[in-house]
Amino acid sequence: MSSRPRCCHYIPITETIKRLLTDAKLVQCCNSKKLFQPNVYEDLCDGAVYKNISRTVGDLAFIELILYQDSFEIVNPLGSAKKVHKMTAVYMVLGNLPFHVRMKMDNLQLVMLCRDTDLTSFGQHTVFESLVNELMGLEQKGFTFNGNFFPVRLLCVLGDNLGSHWLGGFSTNFSTNSFICRYCLVEKDCGNIYSLANTAEIRTPASYNADADRAANEANGSSFHGVVGRSLFNVLHFYHVSLPGLPPCLGHDLFEGVIQYDLALLLNELGKGSAEMSIDYLNDVIKTFKF
Repeated sequence: MSSRPRCCHYIPITETIKRLLTDAKLVQCCNSKKLFQPNVYEDLCDGAVYKNISRTVGDLAFIELILYQDSFEIVNPLGSAKKVHKMTAVYMVLGNLPFHVRMKMDNLQLVMLCRDTDLTSFGQHTVFESLVNELMGLEQKGFTFNGNFFPVRLLCVLGDNLGSHWLGGFSTNFSTNSFICRYCLVEKDCGNIYSLANTAEIRTPASYNADADRAANEANGSSFHGVVGRSLFNVLHFYHVSLPGLPPCLGHDLFEGVIQYDLALLLNELGKGSAEMSIDYLNDVIKTFKF
């Protein structure tokens, strides 16, 4: 092992929240209760996961934590230093913010930064220990600021499919493992290209824990239903990766996935025999669109 210093930079979430709450508008956002409209899905608060978590605090307004983890290259990814300086980062944003400003860069706060090679060397539990311990403390004791008490809950952990499976204790081998979904038990059948269109049993915390226990009892690193081990975030009382707590990534699944194929087919059909739209008209609009 190299003698160079190895470290992980961690910024305490509690201190970040203190700084954020010096903004009166943000305090107002945290104190306001979310309004639900029946059968309307407009924001995360309209989903079942959020509603289940909000019930754990009763009528109290609470601080809603959303984490985002991803790896990135800080040098030319095509050059000789590829992967040498690859970093894994964790960011935080408050779900209390209105959705139209929630993901703006100024509202994303850095939580953790670690070299990818060090993370691989020391493992998730060592590197994420400080983060998980602080989340447990906030979950149990809440947060008090200027005499106002706020319960704190982790809503979800965002990431791409590879990162979410890795953090959630699921298999990251999408090519050979039959169970490639972290939400249900749909099974990939190489002999049937339409197999993923079938419905399957939804994963639950109980079924996930049972599969993780079976995987832990095997010495050869086996997975059961795609689960290779327990996620360290499951020690939290009000969060579990199979609640679900690892949302899909629209950027990869849709915009870099099926949309590039389906959208072309849709536009082609919409342009057939239409006086309002044609492929030539669409191309002209794209050329003159300022973005």
